Amino acid sequence: MDRAKLTIIGLVGGIASGKSLVARRMEARGAYVIAADRIGHELLQSDPGVRRQVVALLGDSVVDGDGSLDRSKIAAKVFGEQPASRQRLQQLEAILHPAILGEVERQLEAIRQRAKPAIVVLDAPLLLEAGWSVQCDEVVFVDTPHERRELFAKQRGWSAAEWEQRELRQLPIAEKRRRATVLLDNSGSLEDLERQVDQLMAQWQ
Repeated sequence: MDRAKLTIIGLVGGIASGKSLVARRMEARGAYVIAADRIGHELLQSDPGVRRQVVALLGDSVVDGDGSLDRSKIAAKVFGEQPASRQRLQQLEAILHPAILGEVERQLEAIRQRAKPAIVVLDAPLLLEAGWSVQCDEVVFVDTPHERRELFAKQRGWSAAEWEQRELRQLPIAEKRRRATVLLDNSGSLEDLERQVDQLMAQWQ
């Protein structure tokens, strides 16, 4: 069976920069979207090996009464201000990243088997940190002003401290921007952002 040629687009930006908006627009314009965060959340609940390792690392307190893992309790343990939090985050990523990458590769192969050229968007907050950008033909940086990202973070229910703690665990914004091959300006209206995405999709297609 012929295997399709894929154009893989890595999507990066600061926390709460609007990457999901961009991914949804790309999907509406015909791209396949692989969301690493969603895969990670599913693995936490459905993969017994991952669950077992996470509980061994973080303790039974992250398990809810119904037996599911509580993501907010996990976040509290790995995004705290204590030095041990950074170590726990690194250990958690060492558990999750290989499993997430394995599922990403499985999904990519399934798309290739359809034997039609396709654009695939890899929406992964730690795409650069995890070294996954080597798989990408382009890396798109969603360039969003600090004050707008702060507003988006508040809309997610995060305090300023929680947002800052998460931001410190990622590459600096300037480094992400430098390592990108394409910039999207998210300082204006939603319509303007969508217009930029549409232009990119037309170019890649």
